[in-house]
Amino acid sequence: MQLSIGQRIATSRRQQFVGREHEIDLLRSALSAPDLPFSLLYLHGPGGVGKSTLLQFFIAQCDTLGTPSFLLDARNTKASPEAFLDALRTVLKLPSSEEPIGFLSTTSQRCVLFLDTFEMLDGMATWLRDVLLPQVSVNVLIVAAGRQPPTTAWPFDSGWQTVFHAVRLQNFTELESRAYLSQRAVPPPRHAAAFRFTHGHPLALSLLADLYAQSPQVGEMTAFSPETAPPEVIHTLLKRFMDETPSGIKKSALEACALVRGMNEALLHEMLFQHAQDESSAEPSGDAKDAGAIFNWLRGLSFINSGPSGLFPHDIAREAIVADLRWRNPDWHVELHRRARLYYTRQLRQTSNAEHQKHLLYDCIFLHRDNEVIRTAFTWKELPEMVADSLRPGDTAAIVAMVATHEGEESARIAGHWLATQPEATLVFRDAGKSDEPIAFFTMLTLHGTSEMSNAADPATQAAWDFIARHGSLRSGEGATYLRFWMARDTYQQTSPLQSLLIVHALRHFLTQGQRLAYTFFCCHETETWQSVFHYAGIARINAEFTLDDHCYGVFAHDWRSTPLMEWIARMAEKEIDASSVYRALRKADGVAGREARGHLTLPAAPRLVLDATQFATAVREGLRDLNSPDQLARNSLLRSRLVALPPSGAFADTTAHVAALQAVLQEAAAALNGPNPRRQRGYRAVYHTYLNPAPTQEEAAQLLDLPF
Repeated sequence: MQLSIGQRIATSRRQQFVGREHEIDLLRSALSAPDLPFSLLYLHGPGGVGKSTLLQFFIAQCDTLGTPSFLLDARNTKASPEAFLDALRTVLKLPSSEEPIGFLSTTSQRCVLFLDTFEMLDGMATWLRDVLLPQVSVNVLIVAAGRQPPTTAWPFDSGWQTVFHAVRLQNFTELESRAYLSQRAVPPPRHAAAFRFTHGHPLALSLLADLYAQSPQVGEMTAFSPETAPPEVIHTLLKRFMDETPSGIKKSALEACALVRGMNEALLHEMLFQHAQDESSAEPSGDAKDAGAIFNWLRGLSFINSGPSGLFPHDIAREAIVADLRWRNPDWHVELHRRARLYYTRQLRQTSNAEHQKHLLYDCIFLHRDNEVIRTAFTWKELPEMVADSLRPGDTAAIVAMVATHEGEESARIAGHWLATQPEATLVFRDAGKSDEPIAFFTMLTLHGTSEMSNAADPATQAAWDFIARHGSLRSGEGATYLRFWMARDTYQQTSPLQSLLIVHALRHFLTQGQRLAYTFFCCHETETWQSVFHYAGIARINAEFTLDDHCYGVFAHDWRSTPLMEWIARMAEKEIDASSVYRALRKADGVAGREARGHLTLPAAPRLVLDATQFATAVREGLRDLNSPDQLARNSLLRSRLVALPPSGAFADTTAHVAALQAVLQEAAAALNGPNPRRQRGYRAVYHTYLNPAPTQEEAAQLLDLPF
């Protein structure tokens, strides 16, 4: 017997179907039960997640079990009771004289009614819930599939609670994704890159498989990324996520939401309404200026999730929106990045709350996720709910054992030494509400608080002090810290949610202590893994490595005097996106926003000079001598020290502006001497008549200062 086209299609669907074991078991167990455990099974998820495909597989399962089934796709009917009943009559194959509800309310045979694209019936949800469906026989299982989660009227109704069951369809796991790609004849070496791009989204996987089938040379998917995805792939994904493409302020809101880790109303207002300055910024008008209304619109989209950090798109939706924006309007992509960063950095300056700082730092890191180095070094889900705690008396044994497991007994002995010597240097992470047992920790030693005996007991700190001695000793009031130990109990220094949390807390240490630090040192056993991350952050590997228990540790260091905290933050901001795009956007910026952008994003070409006391005194004397000779003053080393603050235009300022800044600093310092103290007044007069307003001759200067000549 020859197969029909329909049978061939069904066979192909079954062969390519992967995953969904939980949902299939749920259907099978319901249909095989003496009484249906629920009457309405509601499947929901964003476009392209596989709802319709799953319904087709369910229909095949019903055929196998001998259970009659009927499919009504709401796209093919109007959202009115009359149109719905007419469509229902057609799929039930009833004569025009018979009412569908008559059949559904009286049937004694177990059957299934599938309702696809259920979101199209939103306008008649109340009629379905309160009028039609309550009349349906308990022998009928209704399986609905839609993009939107069920409204609270279904699960919170005391009656519907007992017969309603909702399931949110997730993306494929990596194993399921690989199985699907194998079914589609995509070679295994291409699977990892395809999964990284699609996050297991079924439609995206299907599009990539189609792309490979049509053009196998595209099979260079070992480096496949949103940046390299063909625009038609991105466009197809976007169409599936949205019933209609938004325009104007809604489109901008969606793009902004895709760029940040979590969108809240204040951030939305900052990114869309606070800085509108050119045609690309989608200047809102009328009621669109209500950030709250736009936020609520975002919240209602089927592919937008909500969490503690705010609203965020499904992973593949985020990838598609950002890739489309980067390709379609790169300058606006840069501008949105800038606005988000300005919001976060301002919040960081204004808050002293540790928890708030932690989340803001993670938000800042998220802006770097397009960079492959950072993308692979962090996990991008919500930070784990861990308690960051000080060291407790009972923690020492567990932490020492953790170090022994990952680094060996000698390293564990040294860890025990520092736990006893500087207990305040260790931050312990515990599983919130579950156990007080340490599951991760880091020890940030205060080097300027260590003794020679302690340093001699640890090759790491001894090597750090040797480095400091070779490259400029600590000056008065300066300190140095050393991230000596950092690890998670189960994953050590591998990328994990806990590892991301450790790094965020280390960054918070820089934020709160960086202004007083000269150096920060880091050591790690997984040197090759983390070297690219440190390099990205401008933290150099130094000649201070050491070996313990046959483990070699690479050491990295940052000189905060050479690149102070705020300059380091600005340098990191420049790396979020392609530098050429940054400067394109800066050239377009004007007014306060433009100056603020340049102040955050641009720096002098050379690093800061670190001057010792003798060098500093010499530079001040030379600066006073050359105060009225700009050409000579332009060569003064103070111009590259922390003494001179850059003008707002940063690296765009010319030499004249830098010299003027140094002149102002020297004049202000001299003016500070002019006070009621007679000795200070004499000093001021000496500086004034010698440097600020020099007398024509030494004899006249001596007369003005009442000195013998």
